[in-house]
Amino acid sequence: MKSLGNPIVPYAAMSAGFRKMLPLQWLLNRLKNEEEQLQKKFPDMKFTADNMYNLKKESGKYLKIPTPVGIDEVETIRIYKFRKLYAKAYVKRENIIDRTFYHDFDLYILRCYPLGLSSIKNPLKRPLYEAPVRIRYLSNIFHPNIMPGPNYLDDEYAGAICWAAYSNWLTSFTLDKLVESFKMLIENPNPDPREALKRPICLEAAAFFSKSVYQPASIPREGYRKPRVVGVG
Repeated sequence: MKSLGNPIVPYAAMSAGFRKMLPLQWLLNRLKNEEEQLQKKFPDMKFTADNMYNLKKESGKYLKIPTPVGIDEVETIRIYKFRKLYAKAYVKRENIIDRTFYHDFDLYILRCYPLGLSSIKNPLKRPLYEAPVRIRYLSNIFHPNIMPGPNYLDDEYAGAICWAAYSNWLTSFTLDKLVESFKMLIENPNPDPREALKRPICLEAAAFFSKSVYQPASIPREGYRKPRVVGVG
């Protein structure tokens, strides 16, 4: 990797075969700018950031995060801890399905952000998805594509999410777009068995949303259509 003192080709102009990870200091500067955009778009949402990087070694810390296809061990440089994101959703309390509106989750920024797995020449541990981010949901929820958080479910996959951004990553994604995308997923459950997480609570939610007449929060009643897993636009 070239030093910060040497010019490099901007990552947006690189072909997929020649992309390299951003120097860590450049990446941190980018995240600082993205945080400012995020605060403007979600002024009422609170978040903090835990740093996991070693600036001298240009590296992060390997952490284990549940995903739909397994426990992923990924090189993480920062964890954004989002609290009280407002999104209309459902929760199951005993035998009652009720509404819930505020959501906590952690967003993991990987060392290869924003380029993705293809920018890692020889990864020490190969991630399960191309995307350079992971999310672990922390609150309680009744949703076919989101597992309740670890404080609400005794399962090693608690907090895992089925999210289109994992498989359909673009380097133009930013923190505010990621949060907006995840909010759309929360509000638009997809009961398709192919998209539901293979855990009892999520399969139960898939059956509920498949049979029940309900109105997804972000879709107007006129021209109603079935919800789908939403990626980042």
